[in-house]
Amino acid sequence: MDFKDITPEIAEVAKSYRYHQSPDLLVKLQERIASALRWLNDWLSSFRITIPGPADTKIVGNLMQLILLAAGLIGAAVLLWLVWVRLSQIRKAKAAAKRAAASAELVLDAGGWRQEAQNLASREDWRGACRALYLSLLRLLDELRVASFAPTKTNYEYWYALSAYPAIQKGFRELASRVELVWFGSRLATKPDYDLCLAKLGEMEDELKRLAETANQGMRP
Repeated sequence: MDFKDITPEIAEVAKSYRYHQSPDLLVKLQERIASALRWLNDWLSSFRITIPGPADTKIVGNLMQLILLAAGLIGAAVLLWLVWVRLSQIRKAKAAAKRAAASAELVLDAGGWRQEAQNLASREDWRGACRALYLSLLRLLDELRVASFAPTKTNYEYWYALSAYPAIQKGFRELASRVELVWFGSRLATKPDYDLCLAKLGEMEDELKRLAETANQGMRP
């Protein structure tokens, strides 16, 4: 059986063919990865451990996809763990605040907590002294009927209740923020922290005294 010579047709088709060269960087990357896989295969073979399949571009692509998938799963797991740890810290801090408030606030008044702050400061317990000044302020606000005291009330609730007294609200925020930092945070309380809390408490005591005097004058006939 004679076969037709199709060489001219092949030559004609070949004239219109254009080969697009792959980027050099991609070619070199594929060669490096293939070489690394061949080296790993040879190294594992010395331990009689084999990697199935030849080191071609398909295996390289599949391997890279698996690596990206594993990295994504690990990243998501780490993120969830960090969120869980942070939420646990917040819950513990709130529980500690409620226990501490419920254990002692019913015993001392504003003056008693101020004296307790002085006692703690004399022993250089600046952390406890700052908290005692904060509790003295809460008691004082309750005694003057500016903001009622509640062991479970948050600092935001106190701050919101002081909206009608901008000067006191500002001082309360500064004092409460410093106490939160040294009581619940990792920062070690120092004498300057205590001095700042004491100064802010003094400023608010003066402002509360002025408000009380103004109120009394308005009630006089």
